[in-house]
Formats: sequence, C-alpha cells, structure tokens
Amino acid sequence: MPSMTSSIADFAPGHSLAQTLAEADASSVALTFWKSATAEMRDYGIDAYLGDLNVAIDDLGGRASLVGLCQGGWLAAAYAARFPGKVARLVLAGAPIDPGTAESRITQALAAVPPAAVESLVAMTGGRISGALSLALWSQRMDDEYSAEAALQCAGDSTLNERFDAWNARTVDLPGVYFLEVAEWLFRENRLARGCFPALGRSARLSNIKAPMFVLAAAEDEIVALPQALAAKSLCRATSVAVRVEPGRHLSLFMGQRMLGGAWRDIARWLKGGGGGALRKAPAARSRVRP
Repeated sequence: MPSMTSSIADFAPGHSLAQTLAEADASSVALTFWKSATAEMRDYGIDAYLGDLNVAIDDLGGRASLVGLCQGGWLAAAYAARFPGKVARLVLAGAPIDPGTAESRITQALAAVPPAAVESLVAMTGGRISGALSLALWSQRMDDEYSAEAALQCAGDSTLNERFDAWNARTVDLPGVYFLEVAEWLFRENRLARGCFPALGRSARLSNIKAPMFVLAAAEDEIVALPQALAAKSLCRATSVAVRVEPGRHLSLFMGQRMLGGAWRDIARWLKGGGGGALRKAPAARSRVRP
C-alpha cells in the first residue's frame, strides 16, 4: 500500500507491531520500510526489492524469519519460494497470495484500467507513479475503512487520531517498473499462485517453500479479500500452514490494539517455536468468488 511507510509496523505506543514482537522476545527484530522512489529508481522492478531483501538477510547471518505485511507479504512469500533455505519461519498478514480467488478493491480497480493506460501514466510521470495516484488506483479508499477507530481498534484521543490522519495522508512514490510488474504479474496474470512468478532469474513456486507458515487475515478486509490471503494454505503444500482469521479490517491487522494484544502475541510465541493459540477457525468468506 503506497501510504504505508515504516510506521505501519511502529505507529505509536500500544499500536506498534515492532514493539509487540520485541517485548515478546521474538529474538532480534529488524524493520524494513519503503521510501519514496527517486528519479534514479524509476527502473527498479520487483527483482531490485528481492535483491535488497536478500542482502539484508545475508547481513543478518544468512537465515531469518520473515513477517510480511500486505504487499510485503507476497514479496516475502516470493522470496521464501526463491530461497527456501534462507527463511526459518514465515508470517503473512493480509497478503494477496492468490488474487484470482476473489475480487478486491485492487483487482476491481485494475479491471477498470487497461494496461496501456497504466503504461502511459508511468511514461507521462517520468517513470514513477506518485503515491497519491497509486493509492487511488490500489485502494479506492473509503472513510470507514481508513478511520482511526477502525484501524487502531480503539476510540483513541484527539492527538492519536490526528497522528493517524497525518500518517494516512502521507504517500510514497513508486518506481514505474515495479508498479507495472506488480499490476501485471501479481494481480492480472496471477503468476505467484500459478507457480510462474519471475524472481531473480528463476520462477518462484510457492510449493517450494519449506519454512513453517502462519497466515493472519482480517474477516472484513476489503483491500485483500479473505480467499486471496487464505489461499496460501493450499498453495504452499511442502510445509505446515497455521491460519488465523480475526475480526477487523485491513489496517487493524498491523496496528489494531486488539490484534496486537491477541493474535500478534500468539504469533510472537509461534516465531519462537511455540504453537499455542495459533489456530482459529476461519469464517466463511464473504467476497464474491470468480468463476
């Protein structure tokens, strides 16, 4: 999501995933984050980000557990499929793993915009997509989806609400090549779920993932439809996949008070090798499934 800078995982005390994991002693926590693409980055594609992640993991000793949030989830899954020996455990939260299973705001937005139109936009903007434009294309925001109360899962005070509104108004510019590759390869062509996703010279096949996985999803998520996230269970056949579905919307997965105090504390224990509290029966998906 273009508006999600590093603070989505470290928004404020009581609403910080990084703090939750650190306090649960889930070993060392290293936080990666998006920065606005400069003009020199206009040709960066998915491989550039996979390569950066690979270097970071090498710097951390060559093997690590990955926690991928939203768009970072599919990227982490692609990395784990490309380098199965380098990932110890894998957590996917609100990640669109199989966009072909159900419609979402992103797939609906892309269906309304021909690929040639997106390419023209990238060309007209000097090879980059502005954060404001990509946010409009991806999410088609609605006030109730992005309200402070829905995201933070608490009434909050005026200062916290103002902080959220300021955070939500910030956007990150993306490299045009990356934007086009994600739009075409992940969402239109569904290559990750089909096992033909290009990743640093090879196809990343989800069936190659060896790391134990934990999938966290929100029952009312309108950005990533529930079936899109839960598809990891059937697609990652070479490993065990724990699934937990919680009440809430998309942003509450990463900064919601109840989510952090419940599901993420269980995930922190799971990352250390414990499985208590990991599983919860998924409710029936409400999204319309494509034929």
